[in-house]
Amino acid sequence: MTEPQLTWFTGKSDLAEWEILAGIAASLRGTGWFVTVTAQDKSTRRQLSGLPDLIAAKNDHVLFVECKTARGKLNDAQKHWRNCISQHEGPHLRYIVVRHPAMIDEWLAPGRGAWREEE
Repeated sequence: MTEPQLTWFTGKSDLAEWEILAGIAASLRGTGWFVTVTAQDKSTRRQLSGLPDLIAAKNDHVLFVECKTARGKLNDAQKHWRNCISQHEGPHLRYIVVRHPAMIDEWLAPGRGAWREEE
């Protein structure tokens, strides 16, 4: 299977969150992941405040992804979700913050990033 091409991102380092999210979702889907985009509109923001932007599953792996711009910071609700999910992290469950679509490749590399060996 060929790797998804993210050529529409080249040359632009300061991406909007929706661009990061779209690139990550396309990359994950292109490598066989089931992806649910949970990014919220204003009508659901209160109810789901802090929920990661994307949840992906493949085989027995689950990845919670929060997309942020180069200068973006987690708000208090996002920090709460990160802390709750992180308590359950292990070799098959990760919470990550991604600032560029190309970063997902590092996280998915065997033995590194999201699926590094537990020490």
